[in-house]
Amino acid sequence: MVQFYLLAVILNILGGLILAAPLLQEKIPMLEKLHEGLRINIASRMVFILLSLVVGIFKILSVTKGDVAVVGDLLPALSLLLMAGVFFLDYYKEQSEIGSSFIDKLQRIFVDNKSAIGITLVVIGLLHFLFPRVLFL
Repeated sequence: MVQFYLLAVILNILGGLILAAPLLQEKIPMLEKLHEGLRINIASRMVFILLSLVVGIFKILSVTKGDVAVVGDLLPALSLLLMAGVFFLDYYKEQSEIGSSFIDKLQRIFVDNKSAIGITLVVIGLLHFLFPRVLFL
């Protein structure tokens, strides 16, 4: 569906910019305000996480006309699910007082590298926008 295509492109680019905000804040000062707004307002962060999950799942399940089933939008869908996971892990680590070696390992892998993941998400979103019918994009 075209709606999920548009949402996937917007969420990948916006989420990637928010994740990469610490790295890009000097070049784009508005990103820091957006990053802090999501950090402070828990409801908007949860809506962003749920929207990313729903769009990522529906991108896997729905097929755009003329595209290859499942594989056609695999990378943008997986990147949305990854983004939702990074945002949720970041939120969970802030709120939780219980320590876990598994959660600490996930945090070291994903949350500590969120700037690199954010840049990758922006690139995936832009490529998905520019080349909508390319396999895996």
